Amino acid sequence: MFINLLKNKFPLFALSIFLSFILWLMVSASGTRSVDLEVNLVVDQPAEDSAILDPPLPDKISIRVEVNTAQYKLIENRSLTLKRDISDLEPGPQAMEFDREGLQTDLSLPRGATIIRIQPTEIRFQIYGYVTKSLPVRIDELGEYDENLEEGRRDIATEPTEVAVRGPSNVMETLENVPVAVRLASVTPGVKMEVKPILPARVELVNGVAIMAVNNARWKRSDVTLEVPVLAVSDPPLPDGSYTMELDREKVTVPVSWPANLPLPGPRSDGGLSATVQVDFRELERDRRKCLQVQFMFPSDDIDLREPGRRQPSVCVTLRHSPPPDPGPSAQAGDAAPETPAPAAVPSPQADPGGQGPAAGGGH
Repeated sequence: MFINLLKNKFPLFALSIFLSFILWLMVSASGTRSVDLEVNLVVDQPAEDSAILDPPLPDKISIRVEVNTAQYKLIENRSLTLKRDISDLEPGPQAMEFDREGLQTDLSLPRGATIIRIQPTEIRFQIYGYVTKSLPVRIDELGEYDENLEEGRRDIATEPTEVAVRGPSNVMETLENVPVAVRLASVTPGVKMEVKPILPARVELVNGVAIMAVNNARWKRSDVTLEVPVLAVSDPPLPDGSYTMELDREKVTVPVSWPANLPLPGPRSDGGLSATVQVDFRELERDRRKCLQVQFMFPSDDIDLREPGRRQPSVCVTLRHSPPPDPGPSAQAGDAAPETPAPAAVPSPQADPGGQGPAAGGGH
């Protein structure tokens, strides 16, 4: 009856197309197949500075799904993602399990699609918390010492000799010391070097402490005798042009211990040393002569007096008046002043006793 109705209502060609479509729907709905799909695994983990996972979690799992053609078209181009949160889990052994019903919901698969396999169904892992412990510092020596260092003074130590480190408990279990590398060619007497620890990933020094390599090294040395000019320095200064200071010797002989890291000075050289005597002008003005110890200034801290406890040489200083300045020839001769003739003597008139004027000459 239904077919007769269709024949009456639709032309034969249209009827053929309609029946083909109905047949396709019936085949599509009833025909199923299995497909393998990858699922991205996104996990919220504990903070990296508080715990780590071992072994690391995979970033994908796989599933096998039974679907018909229509269902498959709904998922074939989709990126399937599964989210999990383990950030609050305590340290220790843990497991992440996957079941069909849960994945069916979490992945929002089309209705009727059936998960028939999950690979893997469980992921086991361990969470390791962070711990802190103190470890000794170990020195790894690299290369050779400078040949100018004394043989018996090449020991190296560290400051501090023990440090606190922090890291995941599984790594810290195997850590017995903190190694540092020291390049021996860089060892310099009296100089400390900061050295970096060689630590596994995620392990660090507590409080950022610095590890220093220290040594008791000493340079090989030679005995050298220098001749050093002496300079007298007055305090307060001498009055300008009034005095001079005279030293009883201009140079002093100084025996020094010269380190091998500096070029040897030439013969009769001062080696860059300076020698001074400090004079108190007021005392020198009073005493006129003072004998004072010489003070030395060295161009390098590595240079030492050969006999440090030996009495320093002394220099005697005499205070002298400066001669008056030379006035010059013209000032010595001077200009002759013109002689002024003395005024002529004027005779005084004789007094007249009688008050009558000059006496008359001759008599009758």
